[in-house]
Amino acid sequence: MLVAAPVLLVAFMLWPRISLKHGGFIPLALAGLISGAPILHDPVIPVPDGALKLKVYQHNIYVENIVFERIVNTVERKDPDIIALVEARDDTLAPWEARLQERWPYMAKAQTRRYSWARLRLFSKYPIKDYQVRKRDYEPATLHARVETPNGEITVVVAHFTRPWPFKEPEAQMRHYRALRTMLDGIDGPLLVLGDFNSVPWGRIGRRMQGDLG
Repeated sequence: MLVAAPVLLVAFMLWPRISLKHGGFIPLALAGLISGAPILHDPVIPVPDGALKLKVYQHNIYVENIVFERIVNTVERKDPDIIALVEARDDTLAPWEARLQERWPYMAKAQTRRYSWARLRLFSKYPIKDYQVRKRDYEPATLHARVETPNGEITVVVAHFTRPWPFKEPEAQMRHYRALRTMLDGIDGPLLVLGDFNSVPWGRIGRRMQGDLG
């Protein structure tokens, strides 16, 4: 309905032979667009009293992106506590790492060639005690890091899911979700999950994460 409504509106506006009686489709198309709009809002998740408050910036910067200055300027303007970047290539991001580390001195990334294609980065104002990068065929690329904040230690997981069908087989994303859930079930204490899930908050991945993991 969301796709059909604007298409119908444009078609009716551009079709000179349309009779006035067909104008009834226009409010019908508008009604379809308006009725579908509420599902586009992100869900509101209650925050417990006394919860740790962190300002986070995350961005899939696209692996072929070579224009980093605007990204860096935006990050510096937002001034988050933690930055998570997905699809960050070593060669294109390296010239900007020193500038970012002036304000976010702690960084975690894939250190070896074996995991370099996972292309995940984590910058933090607070010490990163240790971290690991994982990627297997049945699980998403993930970076696990323990970060020592002023209010105690938290675990930060940055994940990058595969694309949905028809780009990948229908169950590929669900395999990644089940693998991520298994990882998260083994983590104790405060947990922050970031990244690119190739899904919307109201989609099957987002709904399951909220329902299964709270």
